[in-house]
Amino acid sequence: MNFTRYPFGLPHSRVPSQQPNKPSKHGKEKQPSKPHDARPKKAPPLAFVSLGLTQLEDIKHPGREVVRNVLGGPGLYSMAGARIIAGHARRREIGYLGVVGVDGLPRRELDGLLAWDTQLLIVGERGQETTRAVVAYEEYPSQPFRLATWRFTTPPLHPHTLDAFHSRPQLSTASAIHLFGAPVLITSQITTLLELRSPGAPRLLLVWEPDPATLTAHTLPAYLNACRLVDVFSPSDVELTKLFTLTPVPRFRARAIEHYATLLLEQGIGPDRRGTLVVRAGAHGCLVASRRQGAEMVWLPAYYHRDEVNAEAAVVDVTGAGSVFLGALAYALSAGGLGMGMGMGDVVQAAKVAMVAASFRVERVGLPRVVRVADGDSEELWNGASVAERRRRYLRGVEGEVYLPASDG
Repeated sequence: MNFTRYPFGLPHSRVPSQQPNKPSKHGKEKQPSKPHDARPKKAPPLAFVSLGLTQLEDIKHPGREVVRNVLGGPGLYSMAGARIIAGHARRREIGYLGVVGVDGLPRRELDGLLAWDTQLLIVGERGQETTRAVVAYEEYPSQPFRLATWRFTTPPLHPHTLDAFHSRPQLSTASAIHLFGAPVLITSQITTLLELRSPGAPRLLLVWEPDPATLTAHTLPAYLNACRLVDVFSPSDVELTKLFTLTPVPRFRARAIEHYATLLLEQGIGPDRRGTLVVRAGAHGCLVASRRQGAEMVWLPAYYHRDEVNAEAAVVDVTGAGSVFLGALAYALSAGGLGMGMGMGDVVQAAKVAMVAASFRVERVGLPRVVRVADGDSEELWNGASVAERRRRYLRGVEGEVYLPASDG
């Protein structure tokens, strides 16, 4: 892969091009003023980096006009989740390595990403188009936004870590990394990451989101082998079902998901085979399962779950909500300094925070929007709402409650 600096610039180079300075009438050369958004020379250590895809998506819902060229992808969405939870004060702990094609990204969308003020690295690939995908949904009685198909319409441009990480070594030293792809890609990326890290560096926290197009019963052995390289494996409920049956039932069955989760945990996740499985189930919430302290499973509701009266009006589109969830989950675990020492309770608490982050994705089409409340104020509003307030509301709602999702009829 031939990496080139993206023509629209990186976060540290957002200074508009200028004509050479002309001597002033006093005979001295005028020095350019420092831009108001100039970045510090030394960036802080990264708590989170995503290696997911950057893509333009066509989103299809039944009975609606197709929304085209929506900027998203697992990489950008997961970075959004981490950025939402990190807040303004810790925004520079978030990193992302994205690859785009010769057609680039819309300038307006790129400016929106730069406003997040993360450590963003966008590199260009010669001779190919930016990754494009079509996302289509079907209506289900208990889950209006249920994914039916997800496919690429151009060859996906996955980050090849070696070249890019040599030019930006702090990316490989991040505490947690979000991965997206099939087993062969994940294995290659992890091997490269471990080679780049110094011998004394803390062990990486690796969170893997599988490529939905590659999960079948035939690929189960490859997935089981790759699962032993990561700390958290997180398919959707539909994707998990596809790994264990040739004819998956297109309805949500909570007990069946628990059964498949048990089968996967018996094979082992992580180097010690005691890692964590997080099954993302859309409107039904998520299942956190682990064998770290014996077989444990905990269901958590979505922020906008199906029994909530305002859920139908609030949920506009769910594309990428799972990636937002995983970015927030990885960052919450990393920022807590948990790493390999994390227990089941730690992952459950991080998943609660991640549910809050995902709620900001489903309220609009595309990436969520952020604004500062006021100059000098550290609080931000995402989609016009407070993350802290929404987090307090969700935690109050689930405190002391045992949630068990109802299966589809």
